[in-house]
This record gives sequence, C-alpha cells and structure tokens, in this order.
Amino acid sequence: ADACEGLGLKVTPLSDATQARLRSFLPKAAAVTNPVDMIATAPPEAFKNCLSALLEDPGVDSVIVIYIPPLVTKPEDVAAAVNAVLKDYKGDKPVVTCFMMSEAATEGIRKNSKLRPFVFPEDAVQALSLAYSYALYKERPEGVIVKFPGIDSEKIRKEFFPEGKPEKGGWMMPETALALLKAYGIPVAQAFVALTPDEAVVHAEKTGFPVVMKIRSRTIVHKTDIGGIMVNLRDADEVRAAFNAIGLRLEEAGRPGEMDGVLIQPMVKGGQEMIVGMSLDPLFGPLVMTGLGGIEVELLKDVAFAIHPLNDIEPERMLSQLKSLPLLTGYRGRPRRDVDALKETLLRFSALIEDFPEIETIEINPLMVME
Repeated sequence: ADACEGLGLKVTPLSDATQARLRSFLPKAAAVTNPVDMIATAPPEAFKNCLSALLEDPGVDSVIVIYIPPLVTKPEDVAAAVNAVLKDYKGDKPVVTCFMMSEAATEGIRKNSKLRPFVFPEDAVQALSLAYSYALYKERPEGVIVKFPGIDSEKIRKEFFPEGKPEKGGWMMPETALALLKAYGIPVAQAFVALTPDEAVVHAEKTGFPVVMKIRSRTIVHKTDIGGIMVNLRDADEVRAAFNAIGLRLEEAGRPGEMDGVLIQPMVKGGQEMIVGMSLDPLFGPLVMTGLGGIEVELLKDVAFAIHPLNDIEPERMLSQLKSLPLLTGYRGRPRRDVDALKETLLRFSALIEDFPEIETIEINPLMVME
C-alpha cells in the first residue's frame, strides 16, 4: 500500500457492499478495508472468492494478489484458483500477481498457468504504475505539428550556409547561432562582435550601459567556467578592463589562442532564467529539453525532455513536469511570466531542429522569460 501511494496509485477504502461480501466468507480476524488481509490460513477458495468480489466492485480499477507461502496452502492450488477467476473474467481490469517465493519455485506456476508472478510486492506495484502511466500516455490527444508562416527554411539555409551545408564538426560562432535563432522567430538580445577593447567600448556605447561581455570562441562553450562572462559593465573603463581580464584569464589557463574577441549585449534584467536545448540520442534521435536555466541547471537538474519533433501539446506536458513551474506561474507574489511565449519558443526551436538535421547539439541558456 505504501509503494502504491508513493508511485501515484490510490489505495482507497472498499465500498460497504464489497466489505460485507468479503466478511461473508473470510474469518473475523481478516481485514477487508483495503488492502484485504485474508490472514495466513486462507484456503485457495478464499483467494478465488476475494478476487471475484474485487473485480466486480466498480470502485476498484486493478488488483494485486499477494501470496506468502504458509504451511497450510500450496502455491500451485492458489495459482489455480486465481487462474480460474481470470479465465472466466470478461472485463479489462489488470490483475498483477506476487508469489513471495524463489524464482525457481514459481517455475511450475508459470508452466501450468498464465500467471507471471513477481517475487516482491514493490516490483508488482512498479509494473502496475508504469502500465498506468503508459495508458495515460496512449489516451492523451495526439497533437499536431505546428507550421509557422514566414519561415522560409531554404532561404535561411542559403543565407547561413551558402555552400548548402555547414562545416563538419566544431561550434558555430555565437553571433551566427543567435542570428539563426532570430530567423526562426526566437527573440534574442542584440549582439555586437568586438575584436579589440576599443571596439568593445564603441559597441557598448551604441548598445547603452549597462552591458554584458561574453567571450567569443569556437572552442569554449561553458563561458562561466573560465570567467568568460562579465556582467553589469557600466562605463567605457569597465568595458576595457573586462576585455583585458578575459584575455588574461585565458592566458593563465594556457588557452590564449581560443579567444576570437567578445560579444557585447545589453544587460537584460527582470526575467526568469530558463533553458532550452537539444542533443542527439543514439536511439531516439534529437531530444528537446527545457527547465530551470542559468548556472543552476547542472546543479539542480530540474529539466524535462521530449522526443523531437514537438507537437502543439508537448510544451505543456514538458513544463508540467518541472518542479520550478511555480516560478513561471506566480510563486509567492512573484509576477506571472509569459508561459505562452516559452511554449511557442519550444515549438519554433523544434522547427529549427527539423530544418537543420546537421545540428548535433544546441542550447539557449539562459532564456529569459519576461512578465
């Protein structure tokens, strides 16, 4: 019963009529609420009558039969009694059996009946729970793939990859990746490339202070690990100092040649940091991911996955799996975020992946979800 509650299966009290029926043939010491404890002296006939009563109760959706070998009944006789009920049963309620014996001892039961008993009750519960969640999955709406007007994939491909295909291996330059996202209708913060401190100052003044500076590189992906992101830069002196500091850190790390300038972007505040990403799975192909973003994503791992391509109902399912969802819907007085915009971003992200199968992995982190 504890395992059921822990895995989302409700063990509710049986109806008065069913309890009275069970009382009519079970001893006084038996418990008939739920779970039903027939006590150790229960003969095979009691298993048969009890299972029949439970299957006929409209308040019962499924039954787990647990048998623990005492000295008074033989497992083969109990299996035969359960099998007899299931043979005549015309309904569709699942019945899972558990014979708490060695695997070898259950071979005869498997051979002489259609029962496939588990050895431990918790395993039986887990099987039933998975069957239930799979049934819910099969019964949900199928959904449709969303086509976004205004996205000309062939034109975008020619614009970004004039030769038809991107180079094999390596990372896209960040400004190219941002432009590709923007081409699919995913809003991105304005970005300028600066190869020198003076260029960085010019672009920062054009953007308007405060600004963010990020290292530009084909090889460095996790920028925070090497101190490649400087935030809230408020004037020209801070911009120059930040550019030089990033270069110095790379030199100290023995990676001076991996810096190809920096990106200058406006400082975006007030949003909830989320993450959207994709990676290739050897079995399922592209897996789309979303969850709590920023530097906490790898620490807290509050993420949800879906198999590409996403349909119109998949973003809702993904977000419902996140523990951090209340941060988007207005937790403790916080403003409600634009969840619909996040859902649309996931669908546009999936459209991008569909049109560019060459992309092996891609990540937007952080994706700022505003009010």
